[in-house]
Order: sequence, then C-alpha cells, then structure tokens
Amino acid sequence: MKPQIERCFAGCPTMVALALLALAGCAAPPVPHDALAAAALALDEAEVAGAAQHAPDELARAQAKLEAAHAAIRARAHEAARLLAEQATMDARVAEVEAQAAQTEATADHMRARLEQQHRRQAPGADGR
Repeated sequence: MKPQIERCFAGCPTMVALALLALAGCAAPPVPHDALAAAALALDEAEVAGAAQHAPDELARAQAKLEAAHAAIRARAHEAARLLAEQATMDARVAEVEAQAAQTEATADHMRARLEQQHRRQAPGADGR
C-alpha cells in the first residue's frame, strides 16, 4: 500500500505543496477581532476620561500599539496582532486611570480651596469686628 501512496505523491509535487500550505493555513491563529475591538474601546474610554490632557504619553503608546496590531493583521501575523492589541488595551486602561486620578486630584484641590475660603469667612474677626 505504501508504494502506491508514494507513486501518487511523486507525480504531483504541486499537489503536495498545496496540501502542506492548506494544513499550515489551518494551524494559523485566527484574526483577533475581539482583542482589537477591546483595545479600540479602551482607547475611546481613555479619551473620554481626559487622557489626552492628563496622560498623553500613555494614550499615545496605546494608540501606537493598536496601529501596530492592525499592521500585524495586514502582515498576517495574527498572534503578534493579538499581543499588541492586548498591550494597547492595558496601556489605554493605564491612561484612563491616570486621567481619572488627575481629575479627582483637581476636584479635591478645588474642594480644599473652597473649604479654606469658607473657614476664613467664618473665623473670628473675619467680619471686621
């Protein structure tokens, strides 16, 4: 039986190459649509949180990694694209948290200033007596 198989494939090197390519294609990881969508969503949320103003470096890093992930997709490097998209998501989350922290700090500073102002008005002798 083995000689018959060898004869079949010996006469068809192109078919063997196509079969191997088809098998290799099956083994390739799928396009990471979910990871790309999660990264895009994380970037949007970071921008809404004010990352462009409060965490521009982290936001730029996340955007660059998402662009690199799209380039990896075009190059059919799906595993690299998935990893880059996941890194972009993490960088965007860091940018979002830093922006939120900066806004919280600004709110706290504003509240402290208002409280100090109120204390000065209520302090003894503050009304000119």
